[in-house]
Amino acid sequence: MISGFLRCGRVKESLWCFERNPFQNVVSWTAAINGFVQNGLDLDAMKLFRRMLESDVTPNDVTFTSVVRASAHLCDSGLGMSIVGLIVKFGFEHNTSVCNSLITLSLRLGEIDFAQRIFDRMEKRDVVSWTAIFDMHVEMGNLKEARRIFEDMPERNEVSWSAMIARYSQSGNAEEAVELFHRMVQDGYYPNRSCFASIINALANLKALQSGKNIHGHVSKVGLEKDIFISSSLINFCLLYKPSILRCNCHTNSNKFF
Repeated sequence: MISGFLRCGRVKESLWCFERNPFQNVVSWTAAINGFVQNGLDLDAMKLFRRMLESDVTPNDVTFTSVVRASAHLCDSGLGMSIVGLIVKFGFEHNTSVCNSLITLSLRLGEIDFAQRIFDRMEKRDVVSWTAIFDMHVEMGNLKEARRIFEDMPERNEVSWSAMIARYSQSGNAEEAVELFHRMVQDGYYPNRSCFASIINALANLKALQSGKNIHGHVSKVGLEKDIFISSSLINFCLLYKPSILRCNCHTNSNKFF
């Protein structure tokens, strides 16, 4: 009932149930704390967490994931470091979900080195871990390290592919962007809007007319031509040529990217 009320945003009702629950345990405490965080009541979540500790209830991994997320939302470095101390005290410093939350907290606070140390010491990493430490190096513009992590990732998704291609395109590494786009398509990943916009910009830099026409034909076929990011990229591409060039024969090879 506590979780149900909080999922519906009914905070008062959930607290009423929680306070009158004669069998309060880590599950009920965590449900209330997590619900507060999901409803944007991060300070209330931290107050409830303090009450939980004062009641001698031992937190679990879900509890710590929730309070770390609350700390990140509050952007309180002192609070965040206090939580880290408790995580170590209760033996959750190697828990994958907790570490992922700590990486997010560190990045939110601008603690880049700390985020990297957490990642390096993780005994088990999942796609969230890899993606977080990868979106970090990409944002920093550290392309060499970002590419190394990208290649080491055991599992990639459209977000990681698109982020790497976008950064290459934005930094003037058009050939690398095109090469990676080829690999993405060959590996069976479908480009998202951001990826299409990035590759169009890269092709414009390379003055690759035929490939640009193929991409234009494809985005038209799937109805993405009016997307604001894609249309802006297409306009920039068209400025290199007569506008009529891309309008003609746009159906040619429209099932192929290149």
